[in-house]
Amino acid sequence: MNTVLLRTNGDPHAALLAHFTAVKRPASILHALELGPNEAYLAVTTGGFTQAFVVPLAPVAVPGAPHDLLLLPPIREQDNPGPCQVSETFLRQLSPAPLFLAGEAGRWRERAQAFAARSRRSEAGEVLLGTYLDARGSISYHEAAKKLFEKDARRYLKRVEKHLGRPARAGRKAVSYNPGGIAGSGEAALHLSMDEDVALFVEVDADGLGGPFQRASPSGVTIMWRFEGQGEDLRHERRFFYPNQWSRWDLPARDLAALIEDAYGLLKPMQAGAAAAVHTPLPARKEALHA
Repeated sequence: MNTVLLRTNGDPHAALLAHFTAVKRPASILHALELGPNEAYLAVTTGGFTQAFVVPLAPVAVPGAPHDLLLLPPIREQDNPGPCQVSETFLRQLSPAPLFLAGEAGRWRERAQAFAARSRRSEAGEVLLGTYLDARGSISYHEAAKKLFEKDARRYLKRVEKHLGRPARAGRKAVSYNPGGIAGSGEAALHLSMDEDVALFVEVDADGLGGPFQRASPSGVTIMWRFEGQGEDLRHERRFFYPNQWSRWDLPARDLAALIEDAYGLLKPMQAGAAAAVHTPLPARKEALHA
């Protein structure tokens, strides 16, 4: 199949379905068609086996034909094409991989299955999807990706909140979102009260930046959290007494909540010891040091 310029008339799915139905081999059966950010996914049965093909697409915006698409030659799944953003419904149309895929030929199927499983878990908020349309490195200047990221980040932080079971910080919503400007990713934040003196702050953004040694997701997602002092008339050093902590972007919400609880469990004895030292008379403190 050569490169094709396809007129979509504003309905790319219908146009693609009609095109592939017309050009397929007579003995082949087209079972499913899904659209990705810049590609189409086909499930085609040939010779008794149903396999996936990825067709790269490029929009063509020219006067009088703003919805045309340029179709590049299809790539078999055995050749491990890069895009793999398909649904579990699509994957169920394909023949089991062991029947005709082995070794390197099965890598695309493995990546597609991992993406589909992560998509399902992200819908429940247990993980961040981390990939939004064709945004790579960050979602800045990509409004469609920003909208998907906001939903994803909100779901995730609400799930972390549920696992922690802590109340919202006084005067704040537990989960909030700041869309930022066009050049920024925007960020979702979680504000919880751990106790009367300690608050929790968690931030999820997608600007591709992170702490030391932090690896961002394909679309630039990172997770940062810290404890903060809370109460009236807090000095800066008491409010921001705890350094920023950077967690893996793919950490499940339950695991992030457990990590935070473990850190809080270590924090309280340290705070109690520091408070006791401050309120112990100096001679007694010296005696304790030399005991």
